[in-house]
Amino acid sequence: MKRFLSVLIFISILLSHSACYAKDVLVPTNTTIYISPDKTFSSKYIKENEIPASITNDVIINNTTIFKAGDKATLTVGEIRKAKFWGKGGELVISNGYAYDE
Repeated sequence: MKRFLSVLIFISILLSHSACYAKDVLVPTNTTIYISPDKTFSSKYIKENEIPASITNDVIINNTTIFKAGDKATLTVGEIRKAKFWGKGGELVISNGYAYDE
């Protein structure tokens, strides 16, 4: 009787840990992901080449959410032009960005 119960418990444990597979989603080329910086940056004070950012809108493809609003992202600064005198402002040129699926 003990063997029967232990085999039954063992089988129930094996069946309760079944694998869960996510379906494949093909993301089309040139899919737009809206990203905004987490805080304001200035060409005067920026030192690093990456700016922390967040995804602004959900990205949904074939009724599957690929990225949720608020997920982590980064913007890469390609060029920094410092502000000049007489009120001419500086520029930060963003070369690309990365979104992370967590």
